[in-house]
Amino acid sequence: MEWITIAYNEGDWKFPTSIESGQEYKIKGLIVKSSGLSGTIPSFISEFASIKNLGLGGNSLEGSIPDSFGSLTSLEYFDLVDNNLNGTLPQSLGQLATLTAMALGKNNIQGPLPSWLGNLTKLRLLDLSYNKLEGTIPMSFSLLSNLEHVTLQHNNDLYGSISVFEPLKKLSTLLLSSNSFSSTIPSGLFSDFTGQVFADFSHNNFTGGLPEHFSQYAQNTSYLAIMRNNFGADAVDDVICEEVPFLHADCSSCPC
Repeated sequence: MEWITIAYNEGDWKFPTSIESGQEYKIKGLIVKSSGLSGTIPSFISEFASIKNLGLGGNSLEGSIPDSFGSLTSLEYFDLVDNNLNGTLPQSLGQLATLTAMALGKNNIQGPLPSWLGNLTKLRLLDLSYNKLEGTIPMSFSLLSNLEHVTLQHNNDLYGSISVFEPLKKLSTLLLSSNSFSSTIPSGLFSDFTGQVFADFSHNNFTGGLPEHFSQYAQNTSYLAIMRNNFGADAVDDVICEEVPFLHADCSSCPC
C-alpha cells in the first residue's frame, strides 16, 4: 500500500500507539483531512521514508511536531493546518530539502521564525499564519528563490522590516496582516513579477507609501489591503484606485 486517504470523513479517529517495527514501509501519501482526528502526532510516521505527501489538516491534533520528521527527506507536501499544535518549529525540519509546500497555519506554534527555513530552497508555499510566532523575519528568507505564496498574518508579535522578500522574483502572494511590521514597503517588492499579485499589508506599522511600480502594474494586482498603518496621505494614487479590483485602504491614505 502506497497511499492512505481519509478525507472529510468525520469521526472519532486516533493514530495507533505504535506500528510493527523492522518493516520497510513504502507509503508515499498519508492524507487524513477534516476527519475528527485527535491526539498527538506519532513519531512512527518518520519510519515512512518514501513519503512525499503528508496532510493532516483540519483536525484536532495537539502537542508538538515530532523532531523525528526531519528524517522524511522525500517529503514535498506538508500540511498540518487548522489543528491545536503547539511548541516551536523543530530544527530538524530544515533537512527537508525537497519540500515545496509547508502549511502549518491556524495552530498555536510559538517562538521566533527560525533561520533554517532558508534551507528549504524548493519551497513554493509557506503558511505560518494564525500562530503565536514572534520576532523579525530572518535574512535567510531571501534565499527562497522559488517562493510564490507567503502567509504570516495574525501572529501579532512579528515585527521589523520585510526587505527580505524584495529579492524573491516569483513571489505573487504576501499576506502579512495583523502583525507589528514597520519600515516602508520595499521599493523592489513584486517589481519583476508579471502575473497576478495578492498582497495584504493591513493592520501593521508601515510608513511612507506604496512603491512607484505598484501603479505601473496596478492591472496585475488582484487584491491590495493597506488599511490601519502609518502611511502618508498620498500612499495610494489614482491609478491604483481605478485599476485594482479589490482595494482596502484608509480614507486618509487614498483619494478614491
